Parts: sequence; structure tokens; C-alpha cells
Amino acid sequence: MTEIGAGALLAVGLFTSLACAAVLSVMLVAGLLGHRPHGFFVFKEGYEYVLVLGVLAVTLGVWGPGEYAVDTAADLAVAGWSGVGLVLAVTVVATGGLLAAFWRPRETT
Repeated sequence: MTEIGAGALLAVGLFTSLACAAVLSVMLVAGLLGHRPHGFFVFKEGYEYVLVLGVLAVTLGVWGPGEYAVDTAADLAVAGWSGVGLVLAVTVVATGGLLAAFWRPRETT
């Protein structure tokens, strides 16, 4: 649901920094828990693709929404250092919440 919702927000340019934070948070959790043990390359189920999406989310947070985005029209655009700061701050909180709510480490016997 987070990926679909964040993708829809990014498509129209609404709450761009928060949508970027949502994408980055989901990609961090997926990369750390699901893909990291398989190595780097995506064709071996590695974390390459989620890393690219995470970097793009941070980059979009720096660039901010485009000229035709809803954020720009509504004067809600956040870009530059404040944009990336907002993306990273929300990502830390969201990733911590996701891990606290859903991650259960495997029991070793």
C-alpha cells in the first residue's frame, strides 16, 4: 500500500518530500531484510534495484517537485537541503516504525 500510495503522490507531485521518504523507507527495509543476503546484483535477488530506487528518492527530495506538480501550484514545494532533510528525517522515523512493527528476527537453534 505504501508503494502504491507514494507512487501516486509522486506521479501528481503532491507532498513530494513525504512520498520520497515513504519510497526510501520501504526500499531500506526491503534492501536490508529481503535483498542484502543475496548480494548486489538484482538478477540474483540482490539489492541493486532497491538501492537505485532509494538513491532516486533522495535525489528527488533534493530537486523537489517539478514545474507542473501540485506542490508547486499550491506553493508547498520543498527542495534543496530542507527537502533532503525532510526526506531523511521522515525516513528514519518511518523505517524505525516499520522495523519495530513487522521485523521478527529468525530464531537460531
